[in-house]
Amino acid sequence: MESMITLFVVLMMSLLLVAIASVRGINRGSALRSQAAMLADQELNALRRAGFASLPTQTDCGTPSNCPARNVLYNAGDWSVAADPSNAPDHSVPNVLALEGTAGITGRPSGILQLPSGRYGDVTLTSAWFVADDSVSNDDPDSGWSVGYYVRAVDARTMYRLRIGEYQASGVQTDYDTALAGVQNVYLEKVLNGAVSKLASANMTIAKGGWHDIELAVTGTTPVVLTLTVDGNAVPVLTATDAVSPIIAGSAALVGWNGVHAEIDDVQTAGPPTGTWNFDIPAAPTMPAGWIRLGVNGLPDATPTVYDDNVTVAIEPYPDGASTTLKQVTVTVSWLQRGTTQTFSTSTLIGVIGL
Repeated sequence: MESMITLFVVLMMSLLLVAIASVRGINRGSALRSQAAMLADQELNALRRAGFASLPTQTDCGTPSNCPARNVLYNAGDWSVAADPSNAPDHSVPNVLALEGTAGITGRPSGILQLPSGRYGDVTLTSAWFVADDSVSNDDPDSGWSVGYYVRAVDARTMYRLRIGEYQASGVQTDYDTALAGVQNVYLEKVLNGAVSKLASANMTIAKGGWHDIELAVTGTTPVVLTLTVDGNAVPVLTATDAVSPIIAGSAALVGWNGVHAEIDDVQTAGPPTGTWNFDIPAAPTMPAGWIRLGVNGLPDATPTVYDDNVTVAIEPYPDGASTTLKQVTVTVSWLQRGTTQTFSTSTLIGVIGL
């Protein structure tokens, strides 16, 4: 009799655990679907604000690169606030913003983190950077570590982009600009709808294991003037102008490439908007709420080190290819749940009069 009671109790407990797991799975699925719906709505609203004239036709969305997200920049990478009370003269202690190193990412960003203040036009962006010793050193800019900024970023395909790679006279010599004599390990570019053009390049000594203050000022519209200074030197490392299809405003972001492991502190913007973040309040290492954003890269998928590949934006004339006044936009967000790909899609029409 006792054994039957024990067996019954074990059976009931097993059924209860299965039920709890099922409820948790349902709740998790509902949360992911809600997140996907909010992301899709964010994308549609961004395209409405951009307006009909800015919408290209993009179809064949079975390949995500054919139908990229537009007018929204998403965070990516493993970011956190961590304690680092060392090197007090070089940054405010005890806390820093940390980008964890990520293996297997080459030739592209491994970390993107937007500043919380939103859109910037004229801005001076300053922050202190430290590259950890476990970051990959390599002369090849597609595999060696680099750090920098996005400024006036409309999305991942349109922005001004600063990259600074490693350079030591008797060691690693990252060269972004092989067309010029010497080593150019500082590179400033404009990316416009995915097309990259060089604005300026320069050389400076920078290596792992030391703190550097990196300041980029962006002013004007036609032309846009960009000036980079490092460690407070009176002479800029480089200055560039852009008067051809200039980018007027957008997000600002901290960026690391090729799996770099970095710490950042004392981030400041002189705008408007103006802000200062040293990550020391509260004393416990906690990501400030303003730095946390909903993003497609936060959804689970089969390719966690490939960013923005689980959202597609299809744009095509409506009701047929002959239309020049109306386009149908369909946003599809996908995620992996219990080994199965789930999707959420929504559509809208955008016309020349703002429909």
